[in-house]
Amino acid sequence: MDFEEFYGYYLCNFDAFDTNHVQTGVDRKVQSQIKAFNDSGLNCSFIYCPYPEKRWKRGLGSLPGFSDETKWPDIDSLGRPSYLYIRRPMFSSREFINFLRMFKRRNSCAKIIMEIPSYPYDNEYQSHELYFALRKDKKYRNQWRDYVDYIADLSGEKEIFSIQTLPIINGVDIDSLKTRRPSFNPEEPIHLIFSAFFGPWHGCDLLLRGLADYYDRKGDREVIIHLAGGGNLLDQISRQVKDLGLSSRVVLHGALSQDELDALFDQCTIAVGSLGLHRRSQNCRDSSLKTREYLAKGIPFIYAGSVDVFEADPVDFCLQFPSIEQPVDFFKVIDFHDSLYKEEAETELIQRIRNYAENHVSMDAAMADVIEVLKRDKDLISNSL
Repeated sequence: MDFEEFYGYYLCNFDAFDTNHVQTGVDRKVQSQIKAFNDSGLNCSFIYCPYPEKRWKRGLGSLPGFSDETKWPDIDSLGRPSYLYIRRPMFSSREFINFLRMFKRRNSCAKIIMEIPSYPYDNEYQSHELYFALRKDKKYRNQWRDYVDYIADLSGEKEIFSIQTLPIINGVDIDSLKTRRPSFNPEEPIHLIFSAFFGPWHGCDLLLRGLADYYDRKGDREVIIHLAGGGNLLDQISRQVKDLGLSSRVVLHGALSQDELDALFDQCTIAVGSLGLHRRSQNCRDSSLKTREYLAKGIPFIYAGSVDVFEADPVDFCLQFPSIEQPVDFFKVIDFHDSLYKEEAETELIQRIRNYAENHVSMDAAMADVIEVLKRDKDLISNSL
């Protein structure tokens, strides 16, 4: 193989480069990972492998005996790549295993690295419509070890499904995220932002119950919660807001463009990380993109449980709660918030949090072990010329 022919592909089941929809944090993560690969000389190109567009077809594809109808690439069209980096599909299937098998037959020396964005993930298949998807995934994921060289993993496991892991963290392209503007005013309400594609593990219900409890207990500091993002729970969240009498204190913005999200961050002085990770598993750590984006924006935040990067390098600008079924204590949140802004100039606080992001959650740092493995292969090819 000619050295200049070293290249690879990033495969994903959603179009992270589609400019016709609002870019999500995950879209930006995929783009940043590919940029990190290319900045390291790994010549990475993106391939979109779409699911069927119609929901009933996706559901049918999860049933035993039915094709997942995902458009995996034609093997011949790929040429002779040196590696594939695959973001885990919604569920493993016969078609996916066949794709891996055919690729390895044609490219026996190429590396296949599978990223598992969250592990363990079985509890994510909680809805009845995903019951068979989980069964199908369990059937076929045990065959990954025959074709996948490494699992790129955020959980800290040494091995998953009998495959060696490469530790990664969720990182962000720091340069693409602007720091927020200072906006703290002790005479104004506290504006709090929660940015997510809302699922049960985000624990938004615990946040809302906590705010209702705060006012039931005669709390007098005005707090406005801004919920930014989509997700299947939005209708449920909207009903809870009304039921708790919080309609004047909670704003549901829906999915926002990056410019709209930047403007919202400029209004807020504290943010919210995941509060319900115990609903996934008791030992689950927060490695979410939103925590990275909060750090890059320079905004302090609250969270429950543990955040992966804080375990090695603790911080004083975030407030930790226990990861249990308990409403957020807003008396503690407000005391933390106000004391933080009294002790340090807001511009200095923003820059200090941003500096932490640059040192700990940049995409180059996040993908260092994966890049090292792929560059080692590249160097072997170079040295053999």
